[in-house]
Amino acid sequence: MSNLCFEFFLLLHTYNPIKEYEENKNNFINNPHVSRAHTYVSKLVSEHNGHNKNITKNDFEEKYLKNIKQAIIYSKEWAHELDTVKDNVGSNMIDFFDLVSNLD
Repeated sequence: MSNLCFEFFLLLHTYNPIKEYEENKNNFINNPHVSRAHTYVSKLVSEHNGHNKNITKNDFEEKYLKNIKQAIIYSKEWAHELDTVKDNVGSNMIDFFDLVSNLD
């Protein structure tokens, strides 16, 4: 689970938006549409990762797949346990990656 949206976890692969959160908490909490194509957080993803919602396989591998460990590190600075993610900005995708990395 990622709160406020899954794009928040995508952003954490390449960027930790602590400064933006401190300056614009309401935008993170409410994630308003800022254009026809973007919410506040999806626009941050686009700006920091250089793509819109559709990306190529190569872009996915380069920007996200290679940076999963970075996303997990950044996630730990936000709410990351299921009971805290429900009411706070963060992601518990750490649990998912722990689960899949331990599959035999």
